[in-house]
Amino acid sequence: MNTTIKTVEDNMDKYYTYKTLIEKYQRSYEEGFYFESLFLVYAMMEDRLRSILYHSKVTKKKESEKPNNPETKELMENIFFQETPHNKETHEFDFKSIAEKREMVEAIIKWSQKVDTQNQIEEDLKIQYQDTEKYLPVLEAMKEWCSYRNKLIHAIFDKNIDSINLEIKEKVAEGFFIAKEISNLANKIKNK
Repeated sequence: MNTTIKTVEDNMDKYYTYKTLIEKYQRSYEEGFYFESLFLVYAMMEDRLRSILYHSKVTKKKESEKPNNPETKELMENIFFQETPHNKETHEFDFKSIAEKREMVEAIIKWSQKVDTQNQIEEDLKIQYQDTEKYLPVLEAMKEWCSYRNKLIHAIFDKNIDSINLEIKEKVAEGFFIAKEISNLANKIKNK
């Protein structure tokens, strides 16, 4: 069965979807459905990172998995490979994973703190990322949280359920806090 899930059509549709899913997160968390909560937190992180990349002109569409804005493609590739440990010759530069999205945002923040701009595109990006260095620890916490989530989800039936139950509630709450901070960063980038 081939199922198509429609994307949001406009800002009102996005608002309604976001509001509904946040309410679903709150209900699931309060009622102890932590795996559902975990899923929604992770999805929120993905969405907010995609928004940041879009508003930073890295991508032409929010759902793009590649840096496909011709205006900034070369700049973004240079920033990514300057500020991350990846090798340009062996690493595919895309945004298929949450880790790649997070690394790109982190790279732009680091780059913006130390670069002397050469053109208007760089100047605009630097202005957009002004005072964002405080989000670097949030992005690092996100990396650690996603690692926990991956270890849990990818081998859940090999984990001790009592051990999972001891920490999942706290980890979900931590993830929601991180997601809200990433949302704050997305709003900051969007509004500059």
